[in-house]
Amino acid sequence: MKRILLIIGAVVVLSGAIAFAVNAVSNREPDPDVAEVAPPTVQKISAEQAKTMMADNEHFILLDVRSEEEFQASHIAGATLIPDYQLSEQAAVQLPDQDALIIVYCRSGVRSSTAAQKLADLGYTKVYDMGGLLAWPFETVNAPPEEAL
Repeated sequence: MKRILLIIGAVVVLSGAIAFAVNAVSNREPDPDVAEVAPPTVQKISAEQAKTMMADNEHFILLDVRSEEEFQASHIAGATLIPDYQLSEQAAVQLPDQDALIIVYCRSGVRSSTAAQKLADLGYTKVYDMGGLLAWPFETVNAPPEEAL
C-alpha cells in the first residue's frame, strides 16, 4: 500500500512540474535579442505586371515549372525550365541566389502557385507567381512546325 501511495505521489509531483514548465514557456515574454522571422510569402502578379518587372529589372529569373514537353512546345523567351516535380532537388543547383527576383509560371497557374510557395519555403526571398502561360498575351517561343513529308 505504501508503494502505491508513493507512486501516486510521484505522479502528482511530476504532473505539477510538467504543468508548471508548460505554463512558464507559454507565458514567457519574447526575447528582444531574438528576431521573429516571418514565413516567406509569395506575391501573385498578373502577366502584365510580370512583363513590367522583367523590363524594369536587369537581373531576374523567369521560371517555367511545366514539363519538358510543354516547354519545348511553347514558352516565354528567356525562361528557365525546372519542372515542378524536380524543384526541391534542382533549386539549389539551378537557382543558387536565394535573393534573386524569381517569376514563376506554368500552364494555368496551379503548379506555379505550389512551386512558388515551395521556393519561398526553401528560403527564396523574392518569389512572384505569375500564374499560367494561358494568361500571357505576349509573344512566346514556339516549336517549329513539323515539316510535311
